Amino acid sequence: MRYKDFRFGDLISEIYKAKAINKDDLTAIDEFDESAIRYITRTGDNNGCELWADRNSINPSLVEKANAISIGDTTATCFYQDEEFITGDHMVVVRADSWLNRYTALYVVAVLNNEQYRYSYGRAFLMDRIKDTLMKLPVNEDDEPDWKFMEDYIKSLRHKPLTTKNKAEQVPELKVNEWKAFPVTDIFTIIEPGKISNASDLEEGNDLPYLGAKKENNGVMQMCADAPSKRSKGNCVIMICDGEGSVGLANYMESDFLGTVNLMLGYNDEHLNPYTGLFLATILSQERPKYSFGRKWKTHIPETSIKLPVDEDSNPDWQFMENYIKALPYGDRLEE
Repeated sequence: MRYKDFRFGDLISEIYKAKAINKDDLTAIDEFDESAIRYITRTGDNNGCELWADRNSINPSLVEKANAISIGDTTATCFYQDEEFITGDHMVVVRADSWLNRYTALYVVAVLNNEQYRYSYGRAFLMDRIKDTLMKLPVNEDDEPDWKFMEDYIKSLRHKPLTTKNKAEQVPELKVNEWKAFPVTDIFTIIEPGKISNASDLEEGNDLPYLGAKKENNGVMQMCADAPSKRSKGNCVIMICDGEGSVGLANYMESDFLGTVNLMLGYNDEHLNPYTGLFLATILSQERPKYSFGRKWKTHIPETSIKLPVDEDSNPDWQFMENYIKALPYGDRLEE
C-alpha cells in the first residue's frame, strides 16, 4: 500500500466554529432516553461527550447534524459524532460530503489525533491550522485517498466484546487501614527522567511510542522511529511531572519507549511487572490533586510517600499487589 500527504482542507466540504452552549444553561439527564442529546466539549474522554442534555429546552438551531468530526480547538481533541449533538465553547465542526462515514471518520480521526502533541492553550488548533494539516493517507491507483481501503481496514478491527472469568466478589479485600507508608525512593531502585527534550527532533516511524504529559492512551502521543540514544527501557512506572491536566498522574509501561524529560521513570527489576506496575501507578495517581503548573511534581518526588499493603516483615507485599490485579474483572486478560 502506497501513502501520500494530503492537505486536510482539500478533503473536506465544510469547516466552521460551532454555536456554543453554556453548560449551566443545560438540564443534564442521568439516563439516556429519547429526549437526550450529547453535549460535546473539549474533553478527551467519552468521545468528547461531557454529559447528556435534555433537548426539549434547547433551541433547534443549536443542534448539529450527525456524521461530523468534532475538534476542540484549544486541546486538539478529535472525535466522530454519529448522532445529533450540541457543543460547548471552542468547538470546530468538520464535514465531508463524499467520503465521511463511521469507518473512514475513525481512520481520519486517528490520524488527526497524532497532531495533538503540537497544540496546547499556547498554540491552538485553529481552523486555518486544521485545514493546513498534512495527512499521510493510503492512495488508490489514481493517487487519490483510498477511502475503500480505510473503511475496510477499520471494519477489520472489529472484534468480539472482551469477556472475563473473574468475578467481582472474588477480589481480595484491600484492608487499607493496615497499609504502611513508603517513600517513593524506597519503592524504586532507579528513578530517572525521560530523554526527549524536543519532540520536533523525533522522526516519523512505527518503531517506538513517544510518551508525554497526556492523560489518555497510557501517555502515548505518537509512534516514532527508534532513537537508540534517547530510548528508555520498559517495565517501569511513569510519573508525569508537568503538563496541562495530567501532572501528578502515573502510568505503567511494559515495553521500551521514547519519553519526554517531563516524565520521571521508576524502576525495580526485582518486583515490578505489569500487575504490580498497574497497582503502583493507580496508587501514585492519587497524588494528582497536589500538583499543577504552579507546583510541578519532579522536585517533590523524593519527598513523596504512598501507602501500600505490607507482608509479615512490614515490607511492601508485592505478591498481594500482583494477586489483587490478577483477581480483578478482566485481570485474567492481561496476559494476552
